[in-house]
Amino acid sequence: MDSTQNNLKRQKATPNPNTAQNTIQNPTSQPTLFNEPTSVLDPRASSSPGDGSDPVTGVRTAAGTSSDSPPHLPSEWDPMLLKLLQDDDDDDDDDDDSSLSLNITPSEIVNATLPPFPPSDSFDFSLPPNQIPNDISINPIPTNFSLSQSQLNLLLQAAESVESKNYSLALVILTHLKPEPESAFQNPLQKAVFYFREALESLLLGGVNHINPLSSFETIQKIIAYKDFYDMLPISQFSNFTSNQAILEAVEGFAQVHVIDFDLELGGQWSSFMLEISERYKRARIRPPSVRITAIVGKESMETLLARENLSKFARDHGMRFRIDFVTVDMFETLVFGAIQFLDGEAIVVNLSPAIFRQFSGFFRFLRRISPQITVFVEMECRTRSNLPVSFCRNFAGGIEYYSSLIGCVEAVSDSGMPEKMERIEKFLFRPGILQWVSDAGKEPLPWRELFLNAGMGPIQFSEFTETQALCLVRRAPVPGFHLAKRHASMVLGWQGKDLIATSAWRCC
Repeated sequence: MDSTQNNLKRQKATPNPNTAQNTIQNPTSQPTLFNEPTSVLDPRASSSPGDGSDPVTGVRTAAGTSSDSPPHLPSEWDPMLLKLLQDDDDDDDDDDDSSLSLNITPSEIVNATLPPFPPSDSFDFSLPPNQIPNDISINPIPTNFSLSQSQLNLLLQAAESVESKNYSLALVILTHLKPEPESAFQNPLQKAVFYFREALESLLLGGVNHINPLSSFETIQKIIAYKDFYDMLPISQFSNFTSNQAILEAVEGFAQVHVIDFDLELGGQWSSFMLEISERYKRARIRPPSVRITAIVGKESMETLLARENLSKFARDHGMRFRIDFVTVDMFETLVFGAIQFLDGEAIVVNLSPAIFRQFSGFFRFLRRISPQITVFVEMECRTRSNLPVSFCRNFAGGIEYYSSLIGCVEAVSDSGMPEKMERIEKFLFRPGILQWVSDAGKEPLPWRELFLNAGMGPIQFSEFTETQALCLVRRAPVPGFHLAKRHASMVLGWQGKDLIATSAWRCC
């Protein structure tokens, strides 16, 4: 093991200035599921950040984001929504927000290299149809309102009715909020309003648990949507890279790596992880460690089958010793430690998303017991936490704000003519996410940072290399407006002032 570490350290200390160029010119080294740039310097991603960003790092400065009102709110949003969101911002206790300010030069960016980039209790308020009253009238929409404002006002009235438990009124309001044809949408806000109306009506009539499972064809379309989303934007690339780099640094020198993944999806993150391990140890002329994944899933499905086949094939193609096992949620809840096999001397890695904290009780006792080398936490939907009482309407409005930013971000990339990709992403990624957001809108956003700290876990600071390369990734984004910030040891990626995704790493103290 000492020999392995020494060789790797020597390898790190003598970087190859031609690595980036060689990696770009060798497409055969890419994973089979997600064919992504092996470096942020890949010419396929060749845009610079927008106004207010550092010309070298692409990081938005404090002066570029501070104002009396949230800078990311569209001008057409009405005072009702602005009031809700500004109240939330004013009471947010998460005030440790600082932009990254690394002392790097353009030459250091040019010579930098990256690992490859291959490739989220329902709030069920159902109401029987026979309880919907017929004698409730809604004021007509004023003709001087824009489409966005009129729809938004009605939708927020429906959300307020849900908050006051007047579900019948909420349903009647939604019937007056006539859905416009999707072809008539003129901006991301209109799309977000349409999808949130759809989600709220679905939950009132049936609940999130009544969604039909995807067919085989729809599963394939969902996989393609994931890949499209990954290809188009740096959002998933950012989370995969920051997570993987932190893991690589934590498990260096171990002969066996055991990943316990509570958010596997298609497993694209682990393709890039194994590729980096394979190439790193190949350069050091040392046999790479074995990688074992235990994925906690709702049930085994076509998605899990495809993940198994793709990851296993990828490992074989790159000479990696690899194994993947699936443990259902029910089995994990029943057996906990008995459901997962642990081996002496292996490095344990845990990969989490926010859903885990509501899914399992006593989860942190599990973490303390296995004491992993690193626990990575990725929050895709950066929800605002405040000192105000839980408000369904406020959380609902926050969801409209978040998804209008996300939709706008994708539309900014797809303006060049990719309507089928946009449609697929919205149907298979955004709509399910919005439905889940609305179902959780009556719950307080979890203070996950405090949960980690109270469980005796401390944050792992990201290395300077990770931060520098994340800045390079932002600088090469296909559209301007992306920015990075550090907040409570998390790295946060945002677009036009709105946080989109955050990554943090933890270990037992």
